[in-house]
Amino acid sequence: MNCLPWQQEQWERLCSYQEKGRLPHAILLEGPRSTGKETFARAFANYMLCSSPRNNEPCGSCHGCQLLKAGNHPDFVDMEPEEGGKTIKVDEIRAFVTSTALTPQIAACRITLISPAEAMNSAAANSLLKTLEEPNPGNHILLVSHAPWELPATIRSRCQHLMFPLPAKQEAIEWLTAQQPDDEWPGLLDCVRGAPLKALEFQQHGLDSYREEKRRFAALLSGKANLVEVGMAWSKDETGMIANWIYHWTLDLARANESGIMQMHDRELADWLKDLIPQLDSVKLFSVLDKLSSLQQGIRSRNLNVQMQFETLALELMEAGT
Repeated sequence: MNCLPWQQEQWERLCSYQEKGRLPHAILLEGPRSTGKETFARAFANYMLCSSPRNNEPCGSCHGCQLLKAGNHPDFVDMEPEEGGKTIKVDEIRAFVTSTALTPQIAACRITLISPAEAMNSAAANSLLKTLEEPNPGNHILLVSHAPWELPATIRSRCQHLMFPLPAKQEAIEWLTAQQPDDEWPGLLDCVRGAPLKALEFQQHGLDSYREEKRRFAALLSGKANLVEVGMAWSKDETGMIANWIYHWTLDLARANESGIMQMHDRELADWLKDLIPQLDSVKLFSVLDKLSSLQQGIRSRNLNVQMQFETLALELMEAGT
């Protein structure tokens, strides 16, 4: 199976549609981030473009599979923002709409992947609407969305919806353990609200670093850390992972502040800050979340003074706890 274990039902459903000649023209794959929706979409595109699929799986060795692996299959269109956080622009969608008049070159169909679909600006979404209303034979569109409510209702109503909920915790832990044995998976999974691919991403950046930065974060809120030293340490991370961790920890604290400490996902952080959490300034916490979103985009585009931004962020976190 080319999909993840918790996606088997969705995989079998689409394969059944395909076998019966009922595969929808446009499919909206929707659900929380880091559940593997794009992994699924790419695997299904591979299956559709394979000339010799076996047991509902692509063969992996035919000309079509090899071209897709090399990234130059003529019947596969991959549409995503050029840079993280940017939009999919109308010119790109217009070029795609024009190309839908073409017949497949080597496969039985043409597959287009748009991910994330909510990255389309309004003009791009309106342009896509034409081909959704008047689909050309042999063209299928897979739209991956973490936030389908941000898409126009006219787009959503013309797609077959395929839901990708979070897997059961035990299933996610079993899969993560198969990737890399580690006793920390339950805690990491809690921290990322049950998203297994995000937990794997966190782990691959080093659990020691993860724990060290979490301690630094807790010390900052408790007023026991130096702002400049914290800002300097955090600004040295060029991957953007520390900003990601801080976002999850801050969101967890905001949840606890609003609904009680038992609602926190990170039990270790909850234990460290249990006496401070009831006193946290929720307005400051949500302000930090807003700043982190901008900071993450800035890190990707490298168009800001990262150390200064982290120092400002550290100050606001300290103020939230004092």
